Amino acid sequence: DSTLILCLTPFWGVIDAVDLTIWTENGHKIQVPGGFYFYSPYHLSTIHPNSGVLDGGTEVFLHGSNFSSDHGIVRCLFNGTAVAANVASPNEIVCVAPQSSQKREVEVSVMYGYDIFTLESLTFSYDYDIQLTAIVPDVIGRSAETIVKVFGNNFSHRSE
Repeated sequence: DSTLILCLTPFWGVIDAVDLTIWTENGHKIQVPGGFYFYSPYHLSTIHPNSGVLDGGTEVFLHGSNFSSDHGIVRCLFNGTAVAANVASPNEIVCVAPQSSQKREVEVSVMYGYDIFTLESLTFSYDYDIQLTAIVPDVIGRSAETIVKVFGNNFSHRSE
């Protein structure tokens, strides 16, 4: 194919921009300064919160190390659905969970360029939103401890 060259990069022990040099069969040299960039792979360790509602919109904080957006776009993936991500620091990425059509647990990954970083224990659970219907009593004297009953739906056990 005259439109594609496949190259295997060597191990590169340092974070560095590297020139790409190609030699043609007839001895011509083509050089692309800073053609690509070697970086330290992301390391994911925790997610907080690890659950949210089906409608989406939960702000999610991923913690780990080596995070950067200096040389490409960073995205969070919720079961393969990509959403925008903000690299808040070398140790924190912030993104907003997309909506889900069903109550379930999904894998969360981070994509940087063409690389995807995943930690098997990094999951996010979608659940129904809590609905409040009544608080009894709703008027309480300030000088006494009182048990209050909260009524509603979807109070099932949540991980957080």
